[in-house]
Amino acid sequence: YRCHACTENFCAACKQSPYHLGMTCEEAAAASAAVHCRFCSATLPKGSRQGSACEAEECQQRQDQACEEVHKCG
Repeated sequence: YRCHACTENFCAACKQSPYHLGMTCEEAAAASAAVHCRFCSATLPKGSRQGSACEAEECQQRQDQACEEVHKCG
């Protein structure tokens, strides 16, 4: 659905914005609640911490080179 006032696309059933094309409302809710790889956005297994990397070789290399410092702003 598209808002006439601001032209934002959203799901008429669950009001998620942007519209979750190709997924049901339940699938979209599960995907947004899941933890994702910080480099490629792949879904990580349950129990993974936010900011983790997946098992892909490229992501593991980037994780090894990444700064681990967490700033006050998050």
